[in-house]
Amino acid sequence: MSWSRGHKLKGGKRRKLQIEGQWIAYAREMIESPAYRVLSIHARKVMRRLEIEHCSHGGQENGKLPVPYSDFVKYGCRRNSVRPALVECIALGFLELVERGHSAYGDIPGKPSTYRLTYLHAHDGPATNDWKKIETISEAKARVKQAMADYEEYLNTAPGSPRQRKKRVLKAVKSA
Repeated sequence: MSWSRGHKLKGGKRRKLQIEGQWIAYAREMIESPAYRVLSIHARKVMRRLEIEHCSHGGQENGKLPVPYSDFVKYGCRRNSVRPALVECIALGFLELVERGHSAYGDIPGKPSTYRLTYLHAHDGPATNDWKKIETISEAKARVKQAMADYEEYLNTAPGSPRQRKKRVLKAVKSA
């Protein structure tokens, strides 16, 4: 990255501030926000991986960012931490799940979920900055706590959840 601040060139012209390569700008307001300050390290890694995907699409496909779990894991997230980190980012308003994907099964190919980063312009409109709706750290923590509780309830009760599928498999193995 190269920074240059108003150095005078020949003829008295000033050089413009330049940042080389692809980059994502964070507003100071976002970095100082209660929502950002509550983010866990895994949630930040999830956001970074989605930003990489955004850059890979030339900054034009926000809202259509497909990232499979394996890409989050390759980036440094623990596999068991990916979904809770996604839940956290969604609860705090930094991320929107546009379309839920599914894993491969037999001959049926899998499809990654698609996401939208709310603090960047989307392919179909401006940034929504949903994180601005959170005004205090206690409100941010409460949102994360509620979202995690909802996710745990889903895991324990929904017929298609990973925990319920595991129970069915174990039950089938025991009866066989």
